[in-house]
Amino acid sequence: PEPRAREAFDKLNSIYQMLQDPSLREELVRAAAERAKKMEKKSWNPAGKDLQEELGKVSAAAVEKRELLKEEANGFANEIAAQMRMKRARSQYKKALESRREREESESGSEEETVPAAKQKEKEEDDDEQAEAAIRSAKMRA
Repeated sequence: PEPRAREAFDKLNSIYQMLQDPSLREELVRAAAERAKKMEKKSWNPAGKDLQEELGKVSAAAVEKRELLKEEANGFANEIAAQMRMKRARSQYKKALESRREREESESGSEEETVPAAKQKEKEEDDDEQAEAAIRSAKMRA
């Protein structure tokens, strides 16, 4: 037979002899039971930590994740609300501008055709400034 096979057989034979002795057998069984318990604890809790401690960490992580998701959702909601306010402000401004132009057209009749280009450009710049002011005020409310 091979040397490794012979060595394994000798070890097996010595263990068999030990198990025949009642006092040694009891000691071996007790040691094996302790090792099994340790192995079971390690497999259940590999880091050797308390189960309550691990559950607490998992629970805290879940709570933190939930809070972050809520904050993110609130941030999105606030951003959407701000965008809606801006859109509403622009829309109101455009309606007011259209109304003003229609009123001016009806009052002046055909005078607008004779208005110099410089005055027309000045009027448009004034309208743009008012639009920017309306947008800034909507942003400040947001």
